[in-house]
Amino acid sequence: MDNLKKQEEKRIKTKMSDQDKRCVPIAEEIIQIIAKHKPSLANHESAEALQKTYAPIYLEIAHLFLDKNIKFVDVMYIMKVAQVAFDNTNNYINDKMAESFSIAECKVFGVDNIRDLTLQNIEDVIQLKSENKK
Repeated sequence: MDNLKKQEEKRIKTKMSDQDKRCVPIAEEIIQIIAKHKPSLANHESAEALQKTYAPIYLEIAHLFLDKNIKFVDVMYIMKVAQVAFDNTNNYINDKMAESFSIAECKVFGVDNIRDLTLQNIEDVIQLKSENKK
């Protein structure tokens, strides 16, 4: 039984790596297509505005899928892979901003770690600010 489970895991892993080999380059091309078209990021108030912005992108991506003979089952995976690039970038930027903010907070309150912050530290900063206004 364990041997069957190991064979199935190996089959899934091989299949996924084959799918990645097929799909990741296509996802990268999709990101380039979207960037090339520079779609408006503003909210679209009408179906016509949405059509005008995204129809050319859709057509180019559809042609890419046809040219590369992409399987129907791979389309959602490809789009998910492309979305992961945006999500990872967003998460990385947010994490770095939060880290920078935490460092700034520590400096303002004079602590090495924000968990060491006391009410006295807060009061000292408020008092200092009040004195600077005078």
